[in-house]
Amino acid sequence: MMQRCYKTYAPNYKWYGGRGIYVAKRWHSFEKFYADMGEPPYGHTLDRKRTNGPYSKKNCRWATRAIQARNTRRNVHVTHNGRTLTVTDWARELNRSPDFVAKRLRRGWTPERAITTA
Repeated sequence: MMQRCYKTYAPNYKWYGGRGIYVAKRWHSFEKFYADMGEPPYGHTLDRKRTNGPYSKKNCRWATRAIQARNTRRNVHVTHNGRTLTVTDWARELNRSPDFVAKRLRRGWTPERAITTA
């Protein structure tokens, strides 16, 4: 977390510190970070709820890889019938291949049209 945000030589710096992501001052102390977050549950790692937000108590949680995969800047979210899911989740729910929907999106279809058109 600290390297990603503050060490320009870190492999992922450009996606974190380079984009303005920072670590709350309180969390510059491991003891305070640990007091706020505690032990991670088995199979969980630190995740930011808002991908453009900081590493802070309000914006972080312990999450599984599956949850984290749905919480990236690359995902397209679509609201349909009052529900918001990623395009991948909609595709699976509607018995479509995520690749099928992705091809429609690359062709310029709107996300809602891509998931609802037979």
